Amino acid sequence: MKKNTLLILLLLIGLPPLNAIAQRYEVAAQLQELGKHEEALVQFVALSAIGNKDAQFSVAAMNFNGQGTKKDYIEGYAWMTIAASKGSEQAQGVLDKFASKLSPEQLAQAKLRHDELVQTYGDAAIHKNLMPTETLNNTRGNFRDRKPLRKPTAKYPKEAERRYLDGQTLISFTVGADGRTRNQRVTSYTSDLFIKPSLISVKGFLYQPSKIGDVPVPVYSVSNRFTFQMIGGNGEYKQKALVKVLSEAKSKVEHGSSHDRYEYAFLAEGLRQYLSDENRTLFNDAHKWNTAAAIDGHPFAKFDLGTRILYGEQCDADSSKSHFWLKSAAQDGVSEAQLLLGLERYNGVMFEKDEAIGLDWIRKAATNGNEFAKVQFAQLVTLNPQSDDKILAEARVYLNDVKLKDLIDKLSYHEANAALYSREGNFKKARKFQKKALKEAKKYKLPTALMEKNMQGLQENKVITQLIDTSNTET
Repeated sequence: MKKNTLLILLLLIGLPPLNAIAQRYEVAAQLQELGKHEEALVQFVALSAIGNKDAQFSVAAMNFNGQGTKKDYIEGYAWMTIAASKGSEQAQGVLDKFASKLSPEQLAQAKLRHDELVQTYGDAAIHKNLMPTETLNNTRGNFRDRKPLRKPTAKYPKEAERRYLDGQTLISFTVGADGRTRNQRVTSYTSDLFIKPSLISVKGFLYQPSKIGDVPVPVYSVSNRFTFQMIGGNGEYKQKALVKVLSEAKSKVEHGSSHDRYEYAFLAEGLRQYLSDENRTLFNDAHKWNTAAAIDGHPFAKFDLGTRILYGEQCDADSSKSHFWLKSAAQDGVSEAQLLLGLERYNGVMFEKDEAIGLDWIRKAATNGNEFAKVQFAQLVTLNPQSDDKILAEARVYLNDVKLKDLIDKLSYHEANAALYSREGNFKKARKFQKKALKEAKKYKLPTALMEKNMQGLQENKVITQLIDTSNTET
């Protein structure tokens, strides 16, 4: 039982704290209770646009009552019909009552307004414009996915071996246009004993990168699960305990909060690999409830949904839909969404290229405390020949502010410092950090040709202008 309890508790560590969640239905309802009707109405309309039937009902009721807007029975009734068609039992229960308050002429006007609203807020429009198209055969145009070239095996920790301890980790990372992993981060784990060997392994991964046409492109959301199981060890998890926890979480999804739905989706996705084949079929609806949580306005559910749609994970890849969800999560303050949105807008791979907008989102992520965003901001502005002294100074502030103990990707940090110091004319410090970058790369047996070339340039007081080598991506 302890094994299962530990597993579940550590998986829950990956969940964002409830008080970190903004712009969801519960927050809007609280604003309404506090009498902040105009703010509440803005939130409810935003949630209505992603298909939240309770928010649509609230917009209708606020129009009927004149809360946050002038009293408008025609507008209210039009919104009530939207909510009722979406399945709101509240709206369905009062629709006839409110219809009796309107004259035949007003009902006709409400019908016209309904026809306008349904183009944006109707179920069909929302599903067409925002919801993932579930499929097992992803349609990704001329996008060619990455292929692993080298994946070193993670070493079994001696302490875990001594204790006959089995477990798993889930490590997320970026695969760069040069096939190297970056921004490695721990998503979940069953014992912290397994984290270090998993990260050592991931840092040594090498891929043939993804491509659009013949152009190598980075992919910012990749995961690898490590399973540590000894011969003779107890690799079986007690099914009864796992099913109980998942069943309890699932019992809250129908009538619970957005966080209940997101928590169940997170658990169902994270624990499914520990379940027997029979029990796995009972909890194969993680994507469904994550989508429901996103519709409720849960920021981290929106980020997960946007990422899934962006890269076509069990659904058709769709840049437009993905952009909506990622931008919505970014606006809610999710730093990973801000970083991903910023990088994709800056590079123009999956989204329309706009370096200024992209850099601004990366800046928001860095200001929001995302350590890798600080490194990325510095790298991008340093390598841009158009960057002026002011923005280079901003990059220096971010790099100096990086909390190294919280940053797993030390290699990118060293490279960014070497490049920026070379732009600043401090070649002594640039060589110092380039030496650290080379040492780190050799430790994980990564290609170093470009790094050696840059070091040679630094010896001659030449500025670093390139950090990613895509010349050998056909291996």
